[in-house]
Amino acid sequence: MLVILEAVSGPIAGRRIEIRAGTILRIGRTAKSDYALGEDSYLSGQHFAIENDGADARARDLGSSNGTFVNGERVTSDAVLREGDSLTAGGSTFTVHLDTVTEPSKKEPSPAFPRCPPMRSRRRERRKSSARILDCLATGTSGPDLHARKGSC
Repeated sequence: MLVILEAVSGPIAGRRIEIRAGTILRIGRTAKSDYALGEDSYLSGQHFAIENDGADARARDLGSSNGTFVNGERVTSDAVLREGDSLTAGGSTFTVHLDTVTEPSKKEPSPAFPRCPPMRSRRRERRKSSARILDCLATGTSGPDLHARKGSC
């Protein structure tokens, strides 16, 4: 699952923050955070965290001065996030998007793109072809004689 925080209002409106599965991202105003939003002066140094364990997404306030709110309610412990939730921290409001990312399947390539022969086979074929061409050059075979000897030249 991929969690996307889309800033819909505040100093960073329009920005998107992606949190991949198995990640905890701390967001705040300073470089002490994993993701710093220096433009928002109402954020604490480390304001809130988003945890994405692959199945659920949770928001946690990190002891901020102004609080973290999910759908208008102050986060006092972990708040489970749902698609479309509104998360407000400092002067910024985010819309939560949960995107279930499917892993690419490990199936065989489609017939439209057949598997290439191993490199060794291609090298061997080139060597045989080169040997035939050298043979033809050495024997002086060309023109109609070359077409008559299709198999070898």
